[in-house]
Amino acid sequence: MTWSSKLFNVFRAIIGQSPNQETEQNNISDHPSESSSIGLNQLVSTLQHEHTQPIFELPKLPKPEQSDSLLIWAVDDEPVNLMVIETAMLNTGFQVRVFESATDVLFAIRNENVIPHLILADVMMPTMSGFELTEIIRISYAPNDLPIVIVSAKHRQEDIDQSKRVGANDFLKKPFARADLLTRVKSQLHSA
Repeated sequence: MTWSSKLFNVFRAIIGQSPNQETEQNNISDHPSESSSIGLNQLVSTLQHEHTQPIFELPKLPKPEQSDSLLIWAVDDEPVNLMVIETAMLNTGFQVRVFESATDVLFAIRNENVIPHLILADVMMPTMSGFELTEIIRISYAPNDLPIVIVSAKHRQEDIDQSKRVGANDFLKKPFARADLLTRVKSQLHSA
């Protein structure tokens, strides 16, 4: 997949169209060195023309009600990591929904008109990182409205600092103990 195809899929997810939908890209250049700004401008113009809502703004949905089963979304491009999170959350009163890409999360927020009580986001994913996902969500949702915990194997101080800069509520390093995951999730839900 070329860089412009990836970018186009990210924007389409943000505006509520499936990233996997077949689309014509208006001859956007696939080579960053060959007039990439013109290609990007064409992309943004095309997407803004199709939608009146600003591209990066997600629908402002009401904060989910506290109920018996709290909804947690986990996003990671590695299915085994998602399985670890699902297993760790068994019998805890949390309902877990998994996503294999950040664009799928944005697509769900925009098209399903639902937000979770909390998002667990991996950092290193293709197309869009957990940091980029957090930045986009923070345009529409404050940390208290939708807590985000970054979960990453990258745990240098600069990674932790970056998670704070983009608006994440907390940072959990992989591999993690089940007790640590549950403590972080419960802490964020009680402070939200």
